[in-house]
Amino acid sequence: MKKILIMVMAIILFATVAYASKAFIPLSHQTIQSIGCVDTSNTNEIEFLNCDGSGNLVVTIVPASGVTFTNGVVDIPNAGATDRTQLTALASTSCVLQALPGNTGPIYIGGVTVTNAGGANEGIRLNQNDSISITTDDLDAIYAATDNAGDDIKFLCN
Repeated sequence: MKKILIMVMAIILFATVAYASKAFIPLSHQTIQSIGCVDTSNTNEIEFLNCDGSGNLVVTIVPASGVTFTNGVVDIPNAGATDRTQLTALASTSCVLQALPGNTGPIYIGGVTVTNAGGANEGIRLNQNDSISITTDDLDAIYAATDNAGDDIKFLCN
């Protein structure tokens, strides 16, 4: 037992001395090295993988040339437990939806049966200026409801 204790103390002492003498390189002395690859999902994007100084993985996606973005605003004219508005027909791969900062209340996002807070199928709640990313083949598969008639939702799709 005494030999094991002495060995553990020697290992701890060696590690401390080695670290202090720069035998081990701390994370703060590492540099970021990019790794590039081509996305196989046929979205024609180039993806870069990096690690930050804390060792966290950072992924940057750069759309290839020819990828177009479409944005717009959809008005939700009616408010009520059974009132919902279908979003614009737009073929897409992914969209970001954002409740406008000037809205009176929250927007609820969901499918054809989505309701506001007063209904039985309350959707994903977006307060003013909140956003959500959604993958969809067509934006018109998404519906929005609100507690306040006239609130709006922005979209940005590719």
